[in-house]
Formats: sequence, C-alpha cells, structure tokens
Amino acid sequence: MSNHSRVIIQRLSLVYQAILQHYSKNQTYLKSACKIAAASYIVYSGIQKIYEAYFGPLSKVPGPFICRFMDMPSLIYDMPVGTLFTNLKKLHDKHGGVVRTGPKSISVADKDMIKQVLVQDDLPKGPAYAVLRRSGETLLSTDCRQTHKKKRKMAAHAFSTKYLNSLQPYMAGVSRSMVDQVQKAIQSSIDEEGYGTVDMWRIITCAALDVIGETAFGETFRMLEDGSHPVPKLVMLRMKISAYVVAYPFFFKIFVKGPSPRIMNFARDIYEKRKNSDTKRGDILQVLVDTQDDPDPENRMPTREVLREILLYLLAGSDTTGNTIGFALIKLLGNPEKLKKLYEEIDSLSFLEGTELFSNEQLKTLPYLNAVIQETLRILPVSGAGLQRITEGNIVLNGELALPKGINVKCNLYHAQLNNKYWPNASKFIPERWIPGEDDYNQVKNFDAFFTFSSGSRNCIGKNFALQEIRLLLANLLKNYDIKPIKKELEDAKDLRQYITLTVAKGSFFAKLNEKEEAGGDVEVSWVDQQRINEFSQYNAKIDDLEDQYEKLKQEKEYLDDVAMELELADEDEAVRYKIGDAFVHVSASEAIEKVEKDSEKLGLALEDVKHQIDAVQEKMEQLKKDLYAKFGNAINLEKE
Repeated sequence: MSNHSRVIIQRLSLVYQAILQHYSKNQTYLKSACKIAAASYIVYSGIQKIYEAYFGPLSKVPGPFICRFMDMPSLIYDMPVGTLFTNLKKLHDKHGGVVRTGPKSISVADKDMIKQVLVQDDLPKGPAYAVLRRSGETLLSTDCRQTHKKKRKMAAHAFSTKYLNSLQPYMAGVSRSMVDQVQKAIQSSIDEEGYGTVDMWRIITCAALDVIGETAFGETFRMLEDGSHPVPKLVMLRMKISAYVVAYPFFFKIFVKGPSPRIMNFARDIYEKRKNSDTKRGDILQVLVDTQDDPDPENRMPTREVLREILLYLLAGSDTTGNTIGFALIKLLGNPEKLKKLYEEIDSLSFLEGTELFSNEQLKTLPYLNAVIQETLRILPVSGAGLQRITEGNIVLNGELALPKGINVKCNLYHAQLNNKYWPNASKFIPERWIPGEDDYNQVKNFDAFFTFSSGSRNCIGKNFALQEIRLLLANLLKNYDIKPIKKELEDAKDLRQYITLTVAKGSFFAKLNEKEEAGGDVEVSWVDQQRINEFSQYNAKIDDLEDQYEKLKQEKEYLDDVAMELELADEDEAVRYKIGDAFVHVSASEAIEKVEKDSEKLGLALEDVKHQIDAVQEKMEQLKKDLYAKFGNAINLEKE
C-alpha cells in the first residue's frame, strides 16, 4: 500500500470517528435523521412505483390494477394452488394478446410474439426457473446459453431416431404389463355386462414411471405390479411442493433447501452401479455415464451433473407423457364419435407376428392416432403454466410493444392454443384438423400457434421419445380393451391443476373397460374385395417406382449441393468443369454457380412433385388397408415384408 493511500485511509477514519462522536452526543438528532432517511426511502420507493405504474414501459399494457404495483398475488389468482393458468386465460380473453402481471412482468399469448421471444430473440429463462436451479443447473433449468448448448449436445445421442428404436423392447415390456394390470383390475370389479371399473389415471401414471425406469435407468420401478418403489412417490410429492414454491417463493425457500436426500441417494446408487458395471445397457443413463469417458474434456459430464440430469429425466420423462395419455382418454370418452374412428383405425392394424403388441414403426404413420395425440397436446398442453423468459436488453415485440432490459415475459401457450383466432372452434376436440384433406384441416391457417414442445433452441429434446411412448401405450391399450365413460368422472376431470405439469385435480380418472374379442374369423371374400386386394398390390408396385425416382433425384440434388459448396471456394473468374448430361464443359465459377442454382431449383420442384405423388398413393393405400382390415382382421396381411 502506498503512503498516499495510507494518508487517505487515516483521514477517512478520523472523519468517521468525528461523526460518530457528534451523533453519540446528539442521539435525538440521530433518531430524527434515521426517521427522515426511512421516510425518504419510502417516499422515493412509492414515487418510483407510481411512475412505473402510470408512466413506465408497461403502463399501457392492460391487466389487473393491482399488478401495476405488485406481481400477480397468488392468494387471489392462484387459489386453490394450481389454478393460476385458468385465471390468466380469462385475463387474456378479456384484454387480448398481452396482459400485465406485475410491475416488470407480462404474459403474452400472441403467437408471433411468442415466436419472437422463443425463436428469433431466443431470450434466456426467467427467474421462475431459479427455483429449479436451487438443486443445481440442468438441461431444463439453466439460463446460460453455453451451458444449455453443452448439456444438450451431450444428451443428443440419447434422443436420436436410431437410439429411440433401440428402446422399443423396454417400452413394449411395459405395454404388456399395463395390459395385464388392466385385466386384473377388470376382474376385481367386473359387472354383469363384463365391464370393470378401473382407475386409468393411476395405471397410466404407473406405466409411464415404469417406462422411464426401464429406458432411462435400466431398472423397473415395479409401479404397475405393486407400486412399492418409494422414489416415484417422492417425485410426485416434490412436484406438488414445487408448485407451492413457485407460488410463494419467499416463504418456502426457508423450508426447501434442495432435492430430497432419498431421491439423491437413489440417483447416486444407480449411477455408481452402472459406472462400476462390466456390461453396458442401451439406455439414457448409459449415455450420461459414457460422457465421462469422452476424449474431449469439454464433453465430459461431472458426476454431480449426471445425478442432476437423472432427476430431471425422472421428472420430465414420466409425468408429461402419462398425463397426456390420460387426457387423450378423457377427451376420447367425452367425444364417442372420435373414439369410434380411432378404434376403427387401430383395429384395422394387426399386431407384429409372434407378439400381441404394436411397434412404433406401425403406429407413427397412422393419421388418426397421431391426430388424436396432437389435438390432446393442443387443448391440454402439459406446460399450461407457460414458459417464462427475461429481456436482456431493449426489444420491441412484434413491432408494437417496446420492452426495456429486465422484463419478465411469460409465453402463455395455453391461451394461444385455445384461441379461436388461430384455431376454429378452439375449445372443441377435433383431431381431423390435423389430417391433410379433411375440411377441418383446411380451415386452420395458424398451425404455427402450437407450442406444446416449446420452440427455438430450448425446445423439448425428448419430443420424439414422448410421442413414441404415447403411441405405444395408447394404441396397445385400445387394441385390447373396449372402454366406456363414467359420467361423473368426465365432469370431475374438468377440474384441472397446473403444478409443474398439467393434471386432474383429484389425481384419478375411472372408466369402464372390457377385454375385446379378437377380430377375424371366416369371412367370405367377394369379387369387390378381390379387386381391392389387387388394387392394393398395384399401389405397392407404384410406390416402389416412385421411391426409386425420389432416391435418384435426391442423389442428384445432393451432388449439386456438394458442387455448390466447392464453387463457393473458387475465384469468380476461375474456369471450372461443369457436367451437362454425360459431357463436361469449362465455364467461369460465377456461371457455374448460376447453373447449379437453376438446376438445384428444378430438382427441388421435381422432388416435391414425386413426394406429393407418394403421399397421394399412400393415402389411398391407408384407406384400403383400413377397409380390408376392418372386414378381415388378422385373416389378411397387407404389411410389406
């Protein structure tokens, strides 16, 4: 320390002592000064609040009067806890696409604003996610772009198409257990018509937990068999607690310090067991563990992070899919004509040879099944509470709302997906709106107002995993059982709660189920039937020809794309060889680029044309399959070997 610095510190010390001595002799004056300071601070804060309320950047945004001065109070708008999402929808119905929810908070339900926040501006996650980060950063909770990018890259292999296909045997095993457990539940409550009363919400929740146990951690939770494993119950309790933490963060941060020790011990046990194992298993846990042996240190995931990601997959991978299947059943039972159409499609399909189960390959192209799933996700998105982001600097939403740094923006997916402006008859369950060619499909002009799996860089990495699981469990269930509604249960199911995910308030949903009789038998083949079978064979041959054409055009397009990349590196006047037919000619790089662009555009149009032809033929084939399987069942096989 320099002599000059010492002198300054000594003088400051003398000044401080003088002030202290003065006020110790004049305590009355000191108390008055403190009161004045406190009053000044209160007045200043009040003026600042009033200014923000009436003259700040959000002053023109409509919303409840109280939200000009404080964040939307949970005691008013979230009572009982878990109903905030419905009250926000009412506010959007009243005020439009943007609602003020606090001095520095808004909720947006305008689809273009949501896309700007999530995709174009890619705003970071808001303070609501800080609650989830108290246990450590995960792929879901981190607000750091670099951390998210790194974690997503590490986990990407676990959600590739090839990898998801390898998980089908595990999902199939759980599907089989689910079908068996439904049969046991029917037998224990069977009535004179042969139907049993079954809590489908519980069974599906257990099935989803067992799927995540098998596919992510390499061990079953045995929830379908006896529900004895303690961890899933702790996770479900934790989700409800989290809803209270978000609603009353200041109160609950005193009590909630981090993840349950029992859950953390579970994660650590399965991690160490796998790490020390001599054999590898094809599941998500193995992908996480294998990152620790990556040659690049940057790609290695520390043990602590692996444990956190294990807990994330346990939470995100079970409740979301299970609830969606439950909601699909509720919507189908409330719309029997839609259930009938889905039964017709599923019953027209045969199980895989030698099994009593479907595969994802069979189900992923079924138009009505996938339309039912999409429509369920639209009307009842599991992320109904919305996605919160925060502005990093000055932005203008949709060219009309200027926001400064530090504004919390909640993307209200629930309202956007139930907005009649985007979805005709938005509150009605209409799967046909997702099927090209249907009248309801042609009426929808805003398919981009669908954000169930989020959008942009933070979209759901497990989307394809979830859709595969939903298809398998739902289709295998309906293939084996007839299901009928219980009127009171349908009424009770209208009462929803948004904890971390959307769920039914009572936590159960009962329905009547009965095992279906096997389709098929001796059916006469008429001349018309034979013509249809022949027509189906002709379509098969046509598809093969069209697919060959498509592949050749695709290879030509890929060749031109490679040429274009090489030409970008060439000098503009450099002579290059360009292939025309079977001959090569020399042209300048600029001329070659122009030719490549034109040829590439032509090939692109040709590819689209062939693809449309393939789609048209496949649509006709699907209709034929549906008709033929409906009549002949398992007695006919129209699947290509």
